[in-house]
Amino acid sequence: MPIYTCTTAQGTLTADAKGELATEITRIHAEINHVPLAYVNVVFSELPQDSVYVGGEPGAPLLIGGWARRGHPQEETTRLALELSAAASRITGIPTASWW
Repeated sequence: MPIYTCTTAQGTLTADAKGELATEITRIHAEINHVPLAYVNVVFSELPQDSVYVGGEPGAPLLIGGWARRGHPQEETTRLALELSAAASRITGIPTASWW
């Protein structure tokens, strides 16, 4: 089962944003990889603000890591990454330059 971990500094995302982002990650993964929605797991991890740095300075990036089984065509993997990035920016308001 695929798992996505979204890591941010505390207070970066509202509960509504987390819910919407989890819904979109699930929808996008299920659509592209042809799996049921119930297969997709999304976990949010919030770190203390003084524990998150970007370029050596305190920051509030959005880090999305994903694990899924091997064997998907490269074009689907690329589409997945692009659609996830667009959804994350749209939902959170965090510019794509501030998330990985």
